[in-house]
Amino acid sequence: MEQVAKKLGFMQRLKRHVKNPISREEIDQLRILDEQRFAQEITERQHHLRMERLIGRSAILPAYLNCSLDNFTISCEEQAQVKRMAEFYIQTFGQNPQNFVFSGGTGTGKNHLASAISLALIREGYSVVLISVPELMIQLRACYDKNNNRTEQEFFEQLLKLDLLIIDEVGVMRGTTNELISLNHIVDARQSNLKATGMLTNLNVQEFSKILGDRITDRMRTGTWHSFNWHSYR
Repeated sequence: MEQVAKKLGFMQRLKRHVKNPISREEIDQLRILDEQRFAQEITERQHHLRMERLIGRSAILPAYLNCSLDNFTISCEEQAQVKRMAEFYIQTFGQNPQNFVFSGGTGTGKNHLASAISLALIREGYSVVLISVPELMIQLRACYDKNNNRTEQEFFEQLLKLDLLIIDEVGVMRGTTNELISLNHIVDARQSNLKATGMLTNLNVQEFSKILGDRITDRMRTGTWHSFNWHSYR
């Protein structure tokens, strides 16, 4: 159908010149322009579909799919500062992908800003996933199911390939040895491969270090730590 529509469009434009016959060269130029427009439309459509797939794979919750820096609420200077940080992070990600931690209570905008960063980077062609610790552990445990086609190694390799991995609800966890080993493995592997990791938590630095240990804390603090110390929006 697309080829038919393309030819019809070309013929309609050609009819405009019937009263004033045009040369073979002009006809060829019209055909070339039509082919270029058609190719551009296909490219734009493929880009749009790729963005949809990347956003679908990002695991960003539906409630946060419309988050952006423009609609991030600012009512104090600290909020303006974290917004500027997010803008700078997006602008420099290609040259300097850094770890980050957003620390603060529920409803302070951590997820909004993390989702805004994720969506902006996805639109630039980067692969990003935002996943909670409980969901990450559910997916990891599923790898041990004999009916699962994905092995534990394949799961970790998929996480390693991401340009940016953001882990939510760090601290809302059982603190089991398996959880800590898994998080250590993920953060270490990504750090060694120059891949950025973000974390969202309601813990302060001391609590974070106590629960997750010095190793993860040191790895994450090679980047930046941002405290969302203001009242909840909710």
